[in-house]
Amino acid sequence: MGHTDSSMPGRYGHVTAGMREYLLEVLRGPWENALAERFTFFPRSAVPALDSALAPWREGSTIKIVSQISPRNGRRARSA
Repeated sequence: MGHTDSSMPGRYGHVTAGMREYLLEVLRGPWENALAERFTFFPRSAVPALDSALAPWREGSTIKIVSQISPRNGRRARSA
């Protein structure tokens, strides 16, 4: 693709803050849905990181994520 540096950092070192924010936005919905689904089977986990991620569901302080489609993607789909 014309990259002069064929190493991994050379090819992907141009990631911007906006790209990172967009990726986090796109992945947040599926992650929250996966946690909600996992909670319905087992509300606790022996893995500390997962158990702390499930804690909001045990405390009842979460809202159900309905759509995994980013609003930004929805605008693109309608305008195309």
